[in-house]
Formats: sequence, C-alpha cells, structure tokens
Amino acid sequence: MWSSTVWGRSLALLVGLALISAVGCGQSYGSLSGKVTYNGAVLKGGNVTLIPEGGGESFSAEINEDGTYKFERVATGKYKMCVETESRKPLRTYGPKGPMAKQQKNEPPPGANVPEGYKMGQPAAAAQAENARRYTKIPDQYAEPTSTPLSIEIKGSGQTQDIPLT
Repeated sequence: MWSSTVWGRSLALLVGLALISAVGCGQSYGSLSGKVTYNGAVLKGGNVTLIPEGGGESFSAEINEDGTYKFERVATGKYKMCVETESRKPLRTYGPKGPMAKQQKNEPPPGANVPEGYKMGQPAAAAQAENARRYTKIPDQYAEPTSTPLSIEIKGSGQTQDIPLT
C-alpha cells in the first residue's frame, strides 16, 4: 500500500511539472531592423510588412526618411517580407475642367466670426507635398506576399536585414 501511494504521488508530481513547463513555453519574440533601398537609393517612405508563412499575426513597420525600419517585437518564425510605397503616392489632382473644378475653397463660411490674425492653413496641401517628396515608385511584386521574393526567419533579438530592391 505504501508503494502505490508513493507511485501515485510521483506520477502526480511528474504530471504537474510537465504542465508547468508546458505553460512556460509560449511564443518567443525577437526584433528586426534594417535599411530599404531601391536601385541603390534610399527609400524615404512606405512600409515593410512581415506575413507569417504558416498563418498568424502580421507585423508592419514604417520606412523612415533615412530608409530605416524597425520592428521592436516580432514573433519568431518564417515570414514573407513585403515592401510598399504606394501609401506615399500623392493623390491625383484634377485640372480646371475636371470633376473637382467646382470644389469649394477651404475657408470659413460667409459672416463667420473669425479671430483677428487667424489664417486658414493648408494641411492637406502640406501633407501632399510631404508625400510627393517621400514617394518612390517600386515594382508591384514587392507589395504582395504571393509575389515578393523576400523572406526572413526571425530567430531572436537584435537581427538586422537590409532590403536592397531592384
């Protein structure tokens, strides 16, 4: 009777330890950074997106004006890397006879009480100019996970991967 009690307790202890170690084994994470270039020139805007090859959570990082990108926390595993710059493409403008020709000016309505010295800004125009300055057209293949030739395996923290597009 004593041996069956010891055996039962030992088995319970082993099962408990196995459960504790299984719970402690969660997803591990790493970090990734690098620089994106196109035909040797730094890309000044856009996004780098990591799409997991086996499905799961995707990760995205903005391309800074100096061409750098950084993922602070990415689940370890294999990813397709997508690069897009279309988000920086300036909006299409229309000529004086186009559909936007009768667009109203950005100003207060007639008779509005406007504080002295107030001037209407042009945030949309400034954003357009910034996007135009940072936009570079790259081949469409890099933006789609089904056509991008880029891939990476995240193994831990501090990884670097420059992305030279052609």
